Order: sequence, then C-alpha cells, then structure tokens
Amino acid sequence: MEWSVEKYLGKPMKQLFENWNKFLNEAAYEPGRAVADVDTGEDYMSPEDLMREEVQDLADKFNVEASVEIASDGKPAILVTHQNGETTVYNDTEEMYQDLADEIGQDIHGSHESPYDAGY
Repeated sequence: MEWSVEKYLGKPMKQLFENWNKFLNEAAYEPGRAVADVDTGEDYMSPEDLMREEVQDLADKFNVEASVEIASDGKPAILVTHQNGETTVYNDTEEMYQDLADEIGQDIHGSHESPYDAGY
C-alpha cells in the first residue's frame, strides 16, 4: 500500500501540498534575501558614509574638526584638527575616541592618569 497525499488529505489538500512543495524546491537560498527587500524607511548608507557620520558625531562631541580621507593604501584615514591647531591621524573611530577621551581626561585631571589610579 502506497502513501498518497490525495488519499489521506483529499484533492484540494493535494494541490496545496504540491504547490507548497514546488515553491520550496524552486526557491534557491540567497544570502540576505530574507531581509534584502525590507523597507525600513531609511536611506541606504555605504560603510564609508556611516564612518563619516560616526567621525562627525565624535568631532562634535569633543569639539574638534575631523574629516575622513582615503590614504595612499586605499584605507580610510581620519584627520582630526584639535583646538590647539595640532592635526592627528587615526586609523579608526575607536582609536580616535580613546585618544580624544584621554585628552579630555588630561585637561580635567592635569595628567593622563585615570582618577581611579589615585590609590584611594
């Protein structure tokens, strides 16, 4: 005795099952397909644009001027002009943040030492 969708579920369910099975077998997996067409309402931003936006946010936070340029090796370089006119080049936003945060800490505490290193 052979198993049959039609025998156990009826003709309408057989057609539904066949359509579903056909859909599953024809739909090839494509990475990102599940979310590629989702409209979030936001404009697409390239990785370079995202980096520029993050750099500008940090520059505003630390009251410095900053820009992102492409170095001769093809990688982005962050140029920061400090309030004293000195220019510093950073490889990424994390490095930029750490240095600027340390600089602010030096202005507040008079040295690069953390207030937590005071030995209290």
